[in-house]
Amino acid sequence: YYTKHHADTIVLASVDTIVSLKKTLEKSVIWFNVNDYKHPRLEPADIIEQVAEILKSNPSQRVYINGHASEEGNKRTNQVLSNRRAETIANMLKALGVPAKQLVVHGYSAGIQYQGTSTTRTQRELNRRVEIIPIND
Repeated sequence: YYTKHHADTIVLASVDTIVSLKKTLEKSVIWFNVNDYKHPRLEPADIIEQVAEILKSNPSQRVYINGHASEEGNKRTNQVLSNRRAETIANMLKALGVPAKQLVVHGYSAGIQYQGTSTTRTQRELNRRVEIIPIND
């Protein structure tokens, strides 16, 4: 998903890479259902393939794969869940030929809420996500 909300702060070494990656990520979303980490809801459906192609074409470009959870459940469970969500997306990218060295995987539990607190169903849904963020080395 992603970066639709962080795209304004992205700075990359290559202008072509930043334009391509930014455009791809601005219109993308990677959501998960409650307690799920195996079945991401990808919007658009081919977002992982698009990101993989950009990364394979730019082998020096690295990205953060950040997993998140809503505030439902306990802290430990949410940490494991957010880690697994991030790992799922990283594994999808690796299966498409992206080298692991380009991916920095991290789970944030409910620590960074996209939608503030998770007090409504919609806010909780928005917080169950993975974000892909370009790294400026």
